[in-house]
Amino acid sequence: MRYTKAALLLAAACGIAPAMAQTLPTPRSEREPNPAAVQQRERALGIAPGQAQQRQDDQTLNQVFRDLTGQNPNAPASAAPRPPADTPAQDARTENRLYRDLTGQNPATSR
Repeated sequence: MRYTKAALLLAAACGIAPAMAQTLPTPRSEREPNPAAVQQRERALGIAPGQAQQRQDDQTLNQVFRDLTGQNPNAPASAAPRPPADTPAQDARTENRLYRDLTGQNPATSR
């Protein structure tokens, strides 16, 4: 016990205590509940949503997903999106074209 207190005081003095505190596991009371355990407790208490309520919740969730992403959550995965630019040279050409369109000048001669 005596050595434990001394070790803690030494750790606090050296600045090791904050690092030690970060490695401790999260207390059980602060953890997210397991959805399966929550559903089981709700059923046991008789407060679980019925099938109609569950369908309505699913529809609401899907609608929010569509509103936020503009996609259908139940649609099959599409092909991977094209990368923003294929090569740095293509980026430079696009930048030069935009510069010419906006200023009417050739970027190679005006910079």
